[in-house]
Amino acid sequence: MVRKLIGIKLKSIRLQRDLTIQELAASSKVSANMISRIERGLTTPSVDILMKLATAFGKSISYFMEEAEKDSTTVRTRHGAGHPIFFF
Repeated sequence: MVRKLIGIKLKSIRLQRDLTIQELAASSKVSANMISRIERGLTTPSVDILMKLATAFGKSISYFMEEAEKDSTTVRTRHGAGHPIFFF
């Protein structure tokens, strides 16, 4: 879920700025192939790649995580019957 949301956000800001994948690749130093894979939700970018992309847009890394945080999933168990589970 998170990788799809990051991909949607990345593609949205890229298109808003009227950039091609190749132009973003050149300005961010992230390969065009990796950008394409992220946008299509095929891979989860590393923190390093997210930092490079965020810097290229003049944003903080949290820009890509905002929607993912809002869409978190809660799993409930009986009191004392389980451990917290987080889905990424």
